[in-house]
Amino acid sequence: MDLSVEFARKLFVDGCRSAVGGLREEALNGLERIDHLTDPVSCEDFFAKYLLPNVPCVLGKWSTADWSSRTEWSTTDGKLSWESLENLFGEAVAPVSNCSKQQSYSQAKTDMKVKNFIAHGVSPMQSLRDTSLLCI
Repeated sequence: MDLSVEFARKLFVDGCRSAVGGLREEALNGLERIDHLTDPVSCEDFFAKYLLPNVPCVLGKWSTADWSSRTEWSTTDGKLSWESLENLFGEAVAPVSNCSKQQSYSQAKTDMKVKNFIAHGVSPMQSLRDTSLLCI
């Protein structure tokens, strides 16, 4: 399954702009589709087809199948388990942005314990819809 060029381009461009503060558009010239690797590929094939030529791709679920976070951080129906995150990382300090306040081309940031962030009752997905919320 391939993603639409427009959707993939937006994800890639927006992600790169966020990560490095800008992106040269020529990096996407000639990009007709982005491969969705639903089946495992060898390291050699991945390096040759995607990494070395700097070709974007979307990795399938197989790429994280053995990650403990897939089971430890989620409920039986696959949703994020805030209780598990609080039990595992509640005392950890994480950067939290106030998505409604800008500071030097990014959101105002503070550090907060994960349990305090969870106590606010917000989720990262909610923060995408309501910019007045905090996002971790």
